[in-house]
Amino acid sequence: MFTPMLLIPVVYALRRRTMGGRLAVLAAGGTAWLTAQLPQPETVYLLGRPLIFSQLWVFNAVLLLSITAVLFVSATSISQGWSFYPFGLVILLVLMLAGATKHLGISAMLVEIAALLAVFIIQAGRPGSVRGGLRFLVMMTLALPLFLPAARYSELYRDRLRDPLFLAQLGLLVGGGFGLWLGVFPVHGWSTAIATEASPGVTAFILVAFPATAVLILLQYLAQAPWLLDTPNARQIIVMFGLLSVVAGGFFASVQTRFDALMGYTALFDIGGILLALGLGSQAGITLILLGLVNRTIGLVLIGVNTASIQTLTGGTTFKQASGLARQHPLTALGLMVGAATLAGAPFTAGFVSRWLLLRPLAALDPRWAVILLLGSLGITIGYLRGLRALVEPLPNKPAPRRHLRPQVVTPALVTLCLGIGLFPRPVLALIQSIIATVNIPIL
Repeated sequence: MFTPMLLIPVVYALRRRTMGGRLAVLAAGGTAWLTAQLPQPETVYLLGRPLIFSQLWVFNAVLLLSITAVLFVSATSISQGWSFYPFGLVILLVLMLAGATKHLGISAMLVEIAALLAVFIIQAGRPGSVRGGLRFLVMMTLALPLFLPAARYSELYRDRLRDPLFLAQLGLLVGGGFGLWLGVFPVHGWSTAIATEASPGVTAFILVAFPATAVLILLQYLAQAPWLLDTPNARQIIVMFGLLSVVAGGFFASVQTRFDALMGYTALFDIGGILLALGLGSQAGITLILLGLVNRTIGLVLIGVNTASIQTLTGGTTFKQASGLARQHPLTALGLMVGAATLAGAPFTAGFVSRWLLLRPLAALDPRWAVILLLGSLGITIGYLRGLRALVEPLPNKPAPRRHLRPQVVTPALVTLCLGIGLFPRPVLALIQSIIATVNIPIL
């Protein structure tokens, strides 16, 4: 973890040059490769605290590092702010440490440090509105005073674990903290604010890295505290907030007129799907959570990279500004639509596998839940079809924008990966199931 990160000072010094971006790609990609070679599970001690590197941790770390390297490759052509390279690497390092420690309070403090650093890349030197960075920092900070007493109470009062009132109080603290981290409805304001305020590549990075780390910490905490699931109506509450997030994300996405805002509400809808999978309380649910993280990562990065291209080519992200762009840059439109289709769960994409596997158990539990999920997917589809209509509008007198070649390399690779998982999902499912088999998650 630390050896490639020794490049961070050099990356910071060269952040305004192409070499800085290339070194950042090398650091992220090299760390991902070294992480994949770790013997599992492995335990080391840092400042007297154990860091446990399980297969679940390795899965999350390799996913985040790899996709960050892809975002860095794109950023070398379309700048996402010069601070993105060094601060992105430090944020990843802190988040990986947060996922490796098994103490909820320490993990919460490390995530808070990562959030403080993330404000710099969200703002990225812009002197205008600070709404995105401020909302993100406030919500991440509000989660900290919920996690700290929850971690202490769960250690000091194990003799009261069968007390319904105590379980309800502890469940409220833990659930509220993870709800803020994940950005579920109605505390989703930070994710949608970042989408409209930050650069699209940075938005994709934040919306992928922090929720993925939160899911990792949540699963590890449930493995250590199985009694938390004895909280009255715990699964029903999780499903309720999942459904609310699905409805809100789908509805607000269907009426957007900006591609950046559309990305924020699409991420909200996807978080709702992950909560629904968690609420299933089965091995299939955990499988769907990890598969959903893979799909979320690919889809959001596709949307972020191509939204950044639209913003650079047209000077904005509104449907009106991007009108006719697909006729001049069809690959940009294709990448954007494939990313949206992945998160909406369209056939032949990676997202279809997880959505289909989620719909069947939901319909068995309550057919209305499956209908709500389908309606949320329909809302995402409507929003991006409206954007596609603007992209393909005939505007023969519109000047051709300048081309950017490196994102055109990233987009075909991600589109191929997305379609490949959609058509041949068995290798990914087999990998995820082998990871789950090594983790003692009590809701299996």
